Amino acid sequence: MAGPTAVENLHGNYSSRHSSRLAGNLQRSETRCQVSQNKNVPPDQPGLADSTTPEVIARSVEFVAWPGKAEELRTVLPDAMQRAFAGCPNFAGCMVLFPEQEARLMTVITLWKGEGRANQCEQNSKRVEQMLFPYSERWLRTRKLAALLSLP
Repeated sequence: MAGPTAVENLHGNYSSRHSSRLAGNLQRSETRCQVSQNKNVPPDQPGLADSTTPEVIARSVEFVAWPGKAEELRTVLPDAMQRAFAGCPNFAGCMVLFPEQEARLMTVITLWKGEGRANQCEQNSKRVEQMLFPYSERWLRTRKLAALLSLP
């Protein structure tokens, strides 16, 4: 598994070649979990967040990684996301998916659970995108999904 040096090297190699893009570093996160402090925030919207739907909301981000960076991203992204959202009460985890045939095509899925899950998912979606943007050659799509989980 890649350590802090690998992440720093990944960032350093990226930023030296792509200085026109936003700089980012998956190792340290300078922003904190966005939890609404506004008491007037409406409850989760009906649909994906109502009580008759699954207890987990997923935010899927699909992108094409820069050449030579996909393997490094696969090893550091799950831990980086876990550290970045450790203080979020509704963060339930992260998955990094990639097809065997397309090494650079990546899907990052963050999972949100509990009361307020849809709001937390929405409030932190920009933060996820900001973390991934410097490592993305091309953004494909972002979407919110209901997640049905079957775990042993």
